[in-house]
Amino acid sequence: MATGLKSSFQWLRTGEEALAAMLSAIEQSKKSIRLETYIFTAGAVGRRFRDALIKARERSLQVQVLVDALGSITLGQGF
Repeated sequence: MATGLKSSFQWLRTGEEALAAMLSAIEQSKKSIRLETYIFTAGAVGRRFRDALIKARERSLQVQVLVDALGSITLGQGF
């Protein structure tokens, strides 16, 4: 069954490349963002993602985030 959707693949060698690609995708999104992750902490990287997601909401995008309770156990409710 042909859907007419194009897919692409990009090999990312490091975690830094993956995080940069994810943040870029958030910044370039035009309609919605769905982020699912095992580990989410309030460190520097977590704050960058939080800020990017907040900016996406300010652009009126639909944003959904699913984090694992154990992998994000140190994340405070206020974060």
